[in-house]
Amino acid sequence: MRRLDLHRGNVYLFGARFPAVVIAIFVLTLLLTLVGVAGLRNGMPLLAWVGLAPAAVWHGGLWRLATWVFFDPGLNPLSLLFWAMMLLLFGRDLCDAWGWRRFLGVYLGIAVAAGAVTCLLALPWGALMGANYLDSWPVVNALVVAWAMTFPTRQILFNFLIPVSGKALVWITVGLTVFFALLSGLAAFVPHLAALGAIVVYMRGAPLLRRRWLQMRLRGLQGPQRRRPAHIRPVDEPDEKPRWYH
Repeated sequence: MRRLDLHRGNVYLFGARFPAVVIAIFVLTLLLTLVGVAGLRNGMPLLAWVGLAPAAVWHGGLWRLATWVFFDPGLNPLSLLFWAMMLLLFGRDLCDAWGWRRFLGVYLGIAVAAGAVTCLLALPWGALMGANYLDSWPVVNALVVAWAMTFPTRQILFNFLIPVSGKALVWITVGLTVFFALLSGLAAFVPHLAALGAIVVYMRGAPLLRRRWLQMRLRGLQGPQRRRPAHIRPVDEPDEKPRWYH
């Protein structure tokens, strides 16, 4: 096996298989982050035009609802390692379970939903209106919760030491996010909390919507129910038998 190979929508990197869409998100985020940081140092403020800035979104910058998760200038070597492992490993399992189209749709959908909630909260919350979020961690944390809800009985090593199930991982992820939000300031973690809320709503609501959609399609295939003609009436059998009946 070569170090890098592409086959049927999968990338084989150093003997490990990863869906191409997950690798694309990983590479795109790294490249755009490097370009944004390098541009900022050389007088090209690209990062000022792509971040989730509620004030700019309300003035027409709707593209920011999707671009803010592809730039992460706050990554350091340690957080980059954990970010890469979580995106690649959890993303691979989710992409295998959902398919690449649904995975990509959820990834972008969570970014847009978290951005929209943040912008709505910025209307009564003045501290959010002047913020500019550039962070991919909210969506990655949401993928962790999605993985845990998809595989509730599967076990992983939390921090490479403690075995936990998927069901426990949901509470750990949400609990740590709330803890750091209270520790560092709630305003900085509004997109994180919004992304977690969005993925929980999606994971709970998607099966119900899919079931309703399948029921509607089944009714459409069966066609409208046939009604009995109005001129036909059922004939009841008389209670008294004829005298000649034996």
